[in-house]
Amino acid sequence: MSPIYVPGKVTLAKEFTWNETVWNPSMISTALWLDAADASTITESGGAVSQWDDKSGNDRNATQGTSGSRPAIVLAGQNGLNILRFDGSDDWLDAAYAMPIHNIGVFVAWKLNTGTGLNNKTVMGMRPISDGRFYISSESYWKGTATINVTDNTDWRISYLSGSSTQILASINGGAVATASDTNTATTGNVIVGAGSFSPGSNSPSGSTPHANCDLGEIVMVTGTPSTDTRQRIEGYLAHKWGLTANLPAGHPYKTVGPTP
Repeated sequence: MSPIYVPGKVTLAKEFTWNETVWNPSMISTALWLDAADASTITESGGAVSQWDDKSGNDRNATQGTSGSRPAIVLAGQNGLNILRFDGSDDWLDAAYAMPIHNIGVFVAWKLNTGTGLNNKTVMGMRPISDGRFYISSESYWKGTATINVTDNTDWRISYLSGSSTQILASINGGAVATASDTNTATTGNVIVGAGSFSPGSNSPSGSTPHANCDLGEIVMVTGTPSTDTRQRIEGYLAHKWGLTANLPAGHPYKTVGPTP
């Protein structure tokens, strides 16, 4: 909006931006919170991101020490907000958090890009093997992996994934939560963003196609399986912030108005 000039008065101007004081994950306890829209959390050189700071207060920052494996920051990549782009070849980040599969809720605002990661491949998963991990990747070949598979499109979406000792819970874009039997074990490896195929005990990707070609806006993790109210608040927050309200179902409580404290 252009400045308004009034003789004898001060100059007034208003700038319309995303207002995070309405409701945001800082108002609940988060286990890990990565927000690409917050430029203060990004360490980059030449557009390549070496560190994505954790906003949860737990100092579980996602890092990449190898320059050639760093994702790119894309300015105003979605709804006027900055995003991180993983190239599907060798980009990935390692967050110093051995996430407990049995007791966690994970929310991600993201999209797949053309190439690796399409064709219904897994991009969010919890792997119940000896070196179990949560990951966002293109890998879909591990037996026993509890995952969200996606349709073959490049639309932005909000994904939710949670697990207990006996089942996995998942939904996309605030839809109905689906459950399936799954016997997960606790993780011993860090949260991995951008790659999902690892040899047990290793912190480097292995396998032929472990990397995801995707854009990421935000990741929010909460301890414990979230209540319906908490889940819907996070979905509403992400939808209004990242311009995804059209994705929410008609009955979602925050489809038209975002959550308030």
